[in-house]
Amino acid sequence: MIAKAGTVAYGKFFRKKAGFISKKWFPYFANYRRQGYDFDSRWEDGLAGIRCKKIMEQLELKGEMFSFE
Repeated sequence: MIAKAGTVAYGKFFRKKAGFISKKWFPYFANYRRQGYDFDSRWEDGLAGIRCKKIMEQLELKGEMFSFE
């Protein structure tokens, strides 16, 4: 039920273990995992693969999506 409320994000944030994190803290965790890079910089430096690029393009078009999409 917590995920349906829309106040948290779910992902593998804790040493490859899945868990929930508040949307307030999500940018900090994402930034840490990306070593300070935003996605475009990671892509330009060859640190992100084509699969990640395609996912980001779909998110830009559709916004939020289910993981199975």
